[in-house]
Amino acid sequence: MVETPPPSQPRAGLDYPRNLIEFGEFFPDEKACVAYLEHLRWADGFICPSGHVAAAAWRTERGLSVCPTCRRQVSATAGTIFEGTRKLRRAMVRPDRELLHNEVEADEAYVGGREEGLSGGRRLEGKALVVGAVEVRGRGCGRTRLRVVPDASARSLSGFIRANVEPNTIVWTDGWQGYASLAGMGYRHRPRSQRTPEQAVILLPRIHQVFGNLQTWLRGTHHGVSTKHLQAYLDEFTFRFNRRRTPMAAFQTLLGLGGQQSPTTYKEWYAVESTG
Repeated sequence: MVETPPPSQPRAGLDYPRNLIEFGEFFPDEKACVAYLEHLRWADGFICPSGHVAAAAWRTERGLSVCPTCRRQVSATAGTIFEGTRKLRRAMVRPDRELLHNEVEADEAYVGGREEGLSGGRRLEGKALVVGAVEVRGRGCGRTRLRVVPDASARSLSGFIRANVEPNTIVWTDGWQGYASLAGMGYRHRPRSQRTPEQAVILLPRIHQVFGNLQTWLRGTHHGVSTKHLQAYLDEFTFRFNRRRTPMAAFQTLLGLGGQQSPTTYKEWYAVESTG
């Protein structure tokens, strides 16, 4: 066994491919991919699963890292979400992500169909209710957040705003009572009355653009998603939407987050019920 040489260019966590040509240059083979992932995971020095710290690990002929202290072997993917699973959607939510701010639009939509013939407080059997918020950036959209909620009550809707939007933000909504408590929660609430779903698209165009893109993506890419696992797909859509102008930076962010998340087995994944 020999000691691992210092990391070479590209510098994981600092450099990332800006286009497909650079992607091929960065990752010409599996060895380059592993080296990049290792530096993302152990940027400040190797740490073995037993807690021993070293400036660098040793390397086996099979490419595994070896702790110089206890001789324990570990791969770059061991103990992360990349181990034994392909469900990277779990890594698409950054724990310390910044709240939406300045000015946002918020509304709900029933994923999978139009809101026709609603009665009894915005209920529609067989459809998932999704509440969303998006930052106003001129005539366009900034960052977005999406969550499956059990109903359109104040607890669900105002709770979503509290968890995802910074206080003192201007929040545009329709006149639904589920948002009425926002002013008392420290938000500059700006309700807009509407009579039909078609008016909501006019009064709150940005969040309905997000919902439209979401519906198209779910139908075109996944051909339908069960409500049980919808939140994971909302997280993926949010990750992609918020980084739509910087796809290669999104690649780096996902690698970094994936290296920090513990693995999830197939059984664990499908045992999880969405809690919104």
